[in-house]
Amino acid sequence: MLEKIPPQVAVLTATPIERDMVLRHMTPAHARLTVLQVFRGPNTYFVGRLGLQTVVLCMCDMGAVGRDAALAVTAELLRDWSPKAVMMVGIAFGRDSDNQRIGDVLVADRLIAYEPARISPGDQTPRGHHVQAGPKVLNRLRNAIGWTFTGPTGVQSRALFGPVLSGEKLIDNADFKAELFIRYGSAIGGEMEGAGLAAAAGRVSCEWALVKGICDWADGHKRNPQRESDQDFAAAAAVSLIRHVLIQPGAF
Repeated sequence: MLEKIPPQVAVLTATPIERDMVLRHMTPAHARLTVLQVFRGPNTYFVGRLGLQTVVLCMCDMGAVGRDAALAVTAELLRDWSPKAVMMVGIAFGRDSDNQRIGDVLVADRLIAYEPARISPGDQTPRGHHVQAGPKVLNRLRNAIGWTFTGPTGVQSRALFGPVLSGEKLIDNADFKAELFIRYGSAIGGEMEGAGLAAAAGRVSCEWALVKGICDWADGHKRNPQRESDQDFAAAAAVSLIRHVLIQPGAF
């Protein structure tokens, strides 16, 4: 028997940096000596405790579509484990370096799929869905009272709630990014996997949340030598926030 108490929460990541940051904070569950590694079909799962909750962790490929990307892997994760909620945690790009900071954590109250559009002569009309996050898990994140996370420079991260853009493009172009935020004026940042997460979770009526730390500004400077350190910091801030939620008794 794998576990007497099956995982109630699933955690999904899309890069080794994100996965390893979650694993760094996971502990063994149910008197085991180590976090359990489980192989089911094409996926590798890690079962352990994060906060007070038994969780199952899985990593997909970057992006929403594709054989190993978020849509397919989320669907398999939900089928294999039937959790009450799935939380995607990791890194994202921010909207505005004047009002946001590296390490601030974006929490999507809804995801905006920016790729779907109607292309007409001289005109482009967005057709992507705006999908709301799960009400329970979003409520828990909004009420993460007492959460603090301090970066290496002593600056405290903040949790920022709002619409998050999601698309297949790895954006590193200031002009393209500016066009996106003109089109979607309320968005607070963007990433690549959330649209797949929301679609798969919505298909089976599973609660979902997307929690990602700002690691860059998608403005042509992703190759900055500071980037890896900023990714570590942003991923750590995001994991810290979900751990704070999961350490609350009875949250799920």
